[in-house]
Amino acid sequence: MTVYADLLFIVNLYIDALLLSAVRRFLRLPLTGKRLLLASVLGGVFGLSALLPALPGVVLFPLTLLESLALCAAAFAPKPMTQLLKAVFLLFLFGAALSGLLTAAAYFLPIHGILLANGAVYFNISALTLILLTCVSYGVLYGFDRLFRKKEPDVFFAKLTITRQGKTVTLPAKIDTGLTLTEPFSGTPAIVADRCALGD
Repeated sequence: MTVYADLLFIVNLYIDALLLSAVRRFLRLPLTGKRLLLASVLGGVFGLSALLPALPGVVLFPLTLLESLALCAAAFAPKPMTQLLKAVFLLFLFGAALSGLLTAAAYFLPIHGILLANGAVYFNISALTLILLTCVSYGVLYGFDRLFRKKEPDVFFAKLTITRQGKTVTLPAKIDTGLTLTEPFSGTPAIVADRCALGD
């Protein structure tokens, strides 16, 4: 099979964008379009490893973990290390599951033009087909998210009114039982608010 570097880059860019979107939805992490694009481009560059000679498993496994760490750092950092490691684990898990599905599909179904090499994926398909499949995949992810999303009960939400020197502002607030931030002198629990939301 002839492998084209530009298509290899684009395919892995698309796939990493899908996998990172799945990780974001699963862990409810914030992710801007620019950060997603940056991480996906990095994934596309990593995908070019398929052009190299086949790597042994003892090298490929840690290398794939390091690539997952780099992609998650590009997409989600700065985040607490525990949350970042969860994202790395999920990205690695989703990627392994996708590779397993593609391998099974290529083995049991009359599908040609799929190449899995050095942790990268290559499809010998047209750009239009790739875009259409991407849209379908996003639709499936969106439908899955809408179907199984857990709605947080209203008890976690409140209205917060702050008054200072005769000026008052009311903000929507979320009660976070995991927040342990306190005022250092009195030990009183502190409330975190965006400076812009407080106005003047």
